[in-house]
Amino acid sequence: MRKILSGILAILALQSCTEKGLDTFTEGPSIYFYRAGTPESGAAPATDSLFYSFSYGTAGQQEYELPVYLSVLGRLGATEQPYKLEVVDSMTTAVEGEDYVLEDDGTFAPGINRDSVIVRMLRSANLRKETRKLTLRLLANETFDINMTTRMLVLTNKRINFNTCTVYFNDIDAPPPFWPTAFFGKYSKKKLQLLSTTFGFDFENDFQKTPPGPTGSIDYMTSGVIAAQRYLNDMRNLGTPVLEDDGTPMVMGSIAQ
Repeated sequence: MRKILSGILAILALQSCTEKGLDTFTEGPSIYFYRAGTPESGAAPATDSLFYSFSYGTAGQQEYELPVYLSVLGRLGATEQPYKLEVVDSMTTAVEGEDYVLEDDGTFAPGINRDSVIVRMLRSANLRKETRKLTLRLLANETFDINMTTRMLVLTNKRINFNTCTVYFNDIDAPPPFWPTAFFGKYSKKKLQLLSTTFGFDFENDFQKTPPGPTGSIDYMTSGVIAAQRYLNDMRNLGTPVLEDDGTPMVMGSIAQ
């Protein structure tokens, strides 16, 4: 009797949801920027913007390809499904062909709910003067609807957009978004390059966000800066100290001392 009653209640609840219009899967598949739909905390926290700086790469690097991921909510197609996007001119300061190159509208492969559009950023002189931005907007077409609009993040009380994504990029010498001074000490480009080339820290990818990527974990940073400080001590004892550009000895943060 209890099982029968539970089944009846479940049916009534489903009918109620349908009558109130809460069933969102009766429409066609909807497309959105993937990072807007991820959890608020974790390796890839929810956001509607991305950032990159050429200052964290190598000196000879002239371009960088940044994938901006898209996802599908709803049924997947048995054939290729094209999607459409546009550059929002009123929310863009980067110049196409000078600061970036954007690939044409793409397609989702059959049965796949993830794809990416590639933004090829060019290391122009403009980026040494200011941070430029490129804002992309998804558009509805014959294949995809735009049903998901905005989302309020509980942890930051910030509203983000599922259908627009802004890419900020520059070539300005400044600390990455995540630079814990207790580990690394005072920032300098010379120190960042040493930690990157000699001790494997991936500032180009792992330190552009919080929480950081693998080389920004507590364990990796702890062992890395201790090894770096040991190297600096050895170089000093050999009479060839590693100096900052202002002539002072390079040192890691307090955790390495």
